[in-house]
Amino acid sequence: MFIHEFELSVRDYVRYASAPRRVLSVLFELQDYLLFHGTSANDTAQSLRRLTNSARLAIDTRSLTGLENKINQRMAGWSLNSFEWDRFFPNTAPRIIQKSIILKKPRPKGEKGVLFVAFEDNWLRLLRYGDLEKLARDYNLVLSPSWSPPYDLPMLMACRVWPSQFFTILSNLGDAPILPRICSKIVVVPLLASNWINPAIFKPDDVGGAKKVYDIAVLANFAAYKRHRALFKALRKMRNDIHVVLLGLTWGGRDAATIKREANYFGVGDRISIGEDLPAKEMIEALQSAKVSVITSLREGSCLAIAESLFCDVPVALLEESRIGSKSMINRYTGRLLRRRQISEDLEDFIDNYKDYQPRRWMLENAMDSKSSSQRLNEEIKRWSIGHGEPWTADLLDMHWRPTPRYMDPRSRSEILDEYSRFSESYNVPIECCL
Repeated sequence: MFIHEFELSVRDYVRYASAPRRVLSVLFELQDYLLFHGTSANDTAQSLRRLTNSARLAIDTRSLTGLENKINQRMAGWSLNSFEWDRFFPNTAPRIIQKSIILKKPRPKGEKGVLFVAFEDNWLRLLRYGDLEKLARDYNLVLSPSWSPPYDLPMLMACRVWPSQFFTILSNLGDAPILPRICSKIVVVPLLASNWINPAIFKPDDVGGAKKVYDIAVLANFAAYKRHRALFKALRKMRNDIHVVLLGLTWGGRDAATIKREANYFGVGDRISIGEDLPAKEMIEALQSAKVSVITSLREGSCLAIAESLFCDVPVALLEESRIGSKSMINRYTGRLLRRRQISEDLEDFIDNYKDYQPRRWMLENAMDSKSSSQRLNEEIKRWSIGHGEPWTADLLDMHWRPTPRYMDPRSRSEILDEYSRFSESYNVPIECCL
């Protein structure tokens, strides 16, 4: 047991601690200095991948400034002639765009439509197969990245290939000043991917709240970066009557059996229940039956699970040092941050006082729901369009996210359905319809 626990701890240290991150960042930059010869599109793409890897790991402003300058230099001379898509982005082979939605179709007199595309694989398929010159004349593009910080090759590819300016929402509000520095085409919309939750889907059924069966819920896939081990380590020091439900999906070969085995390494396997790949209704009911929700990852994107928990009226705890987009939603009404060396004590206190929080009420009062976010996106694009001399006579359709982008109003189906067929024929790539 000790050997397995030690192995997990070492891997965690190498991945997240400042010292190894600094070393790895320098090694990626040094590797690029030694290997880059600038002879082809693929050479430049490989260089940009090394430099963005280095930037993701960098921890000081001076290093980032130098890396951003190098990225801009590479981008200036990047020609995509003979670029090998399958070498760099093998998941873009299917000629279809998924997890995307048409929020507005083009209108007469040159009024552009609006296309929202989530996840890098999907926007790369659009860039690979679409008739981009024609598409950019007819549509404004809105991207939704999945990770933070935003230094990555797919975003740079969008900057290089898309013919005009485009919009992006964020995985972390802290990314807002970074994106324009690495690409002047980007127009940042200060919304998170987790701002599109429909509160009606997560509303507790009972007026007084759902019956509490579990002390802690963890809504997270079973990937290593979710760091279930951090909770297991803390749980070992907590009262024996505290019970946890883990609600997640198989990820990267890690499944419920993997998670159970890791819990056993820490001696807490008998205090956890696992709901693997549950239908949405069962997952939401299980989440609502917990007193608190906990996320123990240190670095990821927006993290929809945080907003979903809050709309379930379940307060959320995050690690104090975490870099997660929806951390901006955590305050004295919605949850708390756990101190690195007092996680067990802070969690016990959080559980004991869970009734002191009003997360759903705060989310609604502060316009963190899908309807409000749709209106904010509409106003941002409308303001930009009018400011650039583009006509605007119709607003965007409202959308929400669960588990893909969908229209809030079912009546939008009749209004927009024909545009999906026309889109495929006109721009050389179909969109999987999200109605």
